[in-house]
Amino acid sequence: MRLWTHGVAFALGGCSGAAVCTWLNVKLQEGSSISHSGTTQDICKYGMPSTENVITTPAYVCSMNYRFRVPNWVAEHLTMENVQGRQASRAQANFYSDPAVPLLFRSINADYWDSGWSRGHMAPASCHTESQDAMNSTFALSNIVPQDLSQNGCDWARLETFVKKLVTKDGFTDVYTISGPLWLPCDNVPLPPEAKYSAVPWKMLQFPIIGETGVAVPTHLFKVVVAEKAGEQPLVGAFVMPNRPLLDFKPLAEYQAEIEDIESQSGLQIFNKLNRQQTLDLCQKTGCRTSEWALQKYWRHYGRLQSAKSQREVDALWKVAEEQGYSNNAVLRKLYRQRKGIDKSTSADDMNPATCPDSGG
Repeated sequence: MRLWTHGVAFALGGCSGAAVCTWLNVKLQEGSSISHSGTTQDICKYGMPSTENVITTPAYVCSMNYRFRVPNWVAEHLTMENVQGRQASRAQANFYSDPAVPLLFRSINADYWDSGWSRGHMAPASCHTESQDAMNSTFALSNIVPQDLSQNGCDWARLETFVKKLVTKDGFTDVYTISGPLWLPCDNVPLPPEAKYSAVPWKMLQFPIIGETGVAVPTHLFKVVVAEKAGEQPLVGAFVMPNRPLLDFKPLAEYQAEIEDIESQSGLQIFNKLNRQQTLDLCQKTGCRTSEWALQKYWRHYGRLQSAKSQREVDALWKVAEEQGYSNNAVLRKLYRQRKGIDKSTSADDMNPATCPDSGG
């Protein structure tokens, strides 16, 4: 998968060594209300993608984009202790506005309510059960981006489950991840008239801003993974998914991307201390195989209903929902009421303006 690679950089810099990581951790402990001794050095083993507005928590390290009110990146180090701990309950965790972010640049829960976008974790709560503090920290809005409901509950969840399984099932002792948002232009967005007189190519970037504080909705999400076993070469995989309903099941390998393309578009230096010449391809070695659970099938059906282009298609999809036992779900029923009576020109792009006009899977 190739990305457009001539974008604006959103963050610059890198972690040039343990001394820099230690200094950042000390500064964060002095100036941030959420910090955790030792976490930064551990997670930035292969370097920080940038040093802009860094926050350290018990579960992850992130860099905040103050303009867009979302993280530039979120880094994790997953071990068996993290992902199979018995010390945390999701029922005790709630989303909260992060006090480590200055008030002027801080998103709030109300930005997301009834926006049509879910609060999408970059560091998943299910991978940080070693303590209640660790799990709670994953619900800070500094770990959250506006994410399409269907994509969040379906294909992004498959990717998160695959990464977790690397530790719990596949024997990898240490898994490092960097996840974050991307804003990529669409090839088929209409260009202004003056573009035809340009000597250089034009592309258009479009995305919504939601809520009172102005949270930017990414067009895509990325996750880069390094998986390690003692005595073996590290495995590396990079994935990019559109932030819209993905209508058909596809192998995770089809979402693979080049790390250099992600770096070029995001302006980040990803695992810049890792010798990539000494690594192997994650999907080639593991297959990146995943199944689709019943809940993920439900969310894919939600995305298909959201993407329906005619009343006939809406009715047909609702019939399937009734047959599959989805029709009693309050979230799906609400969407069905919204989609009833649509005309043929209405599609997922009207429901979800961050997408490119082609709403296929």
